[in-house]
Amino acid sequence: MHILDDETLTKFRNTRIGSSHMKGTHCYDILANELYLDDFQYFGPSLGDERAEYIKDDDEDDSNDNAQSDLVKMALNLAFMSKERAEKFTFDKSFYSMRKQADSFRAPHAIN
Repeated sequence: MHILDDETLTKFRNTRIGSSHMKGTHCYDILANELYLDDFQYFGPSLGDERAEYIKDDDEDDSNDNAQSDLVKMALNLAFMSKERAEKFTFDKSFYSMRKQADSFRAPHAIN
């Protein structure tokens, strides 16, 4: 699974590692580490239209398959949400399958 573009990957490969640099992953996002990605069974939006095909949930409703992975990401970032958003947070996947409500929990630049 690719999470970096080619230019950024080249910069990381050509950078000398010092004692103050992060090692093992390029950021503080726990899901950027493949081990945690597997443990949380997270499939990111970078998979595009095929994303839902990787996600298996406990119902027959295909319209909410992405909610399983979206909930993982939001729960891990709950501490960074505003108090107002955090108080509205719920683990009810039907809430996140409704586009308008789900968009209220995404970062502004992620909303299409």
